[in-house]
Amino acid sequence: MEKLRARIPELEDQERTLQLQVNEFTNQMLAPISDQNAKDEAQTKIGAAQSKLNAVRAELDLTKKTLDELQAQDPPKQ
Repeated sequence: MEKLRARIPELEDQERTLQLQVNEFTNQMLAPISDQNAKDEAQTKIGAAQSKLNAVRAELDLTKKTLDELQAQDPPKQ
């Protein structure tokens, strides 16, 4: 259970980092002074970052659900 608790902040950090990358790449793609090659490269990076972001979010959701289930099965001792 402790491993799951420790994993959640790690995944949340990864999620934030990837979301910032997606935002950065989107800004690069939409920049008025960028050429088509730069826009294409930014679009490719957006796709890759979004794929990673989706995977991290799925793992984060699963980790939270697993932790919740374990906690429900083993109520805290008083």
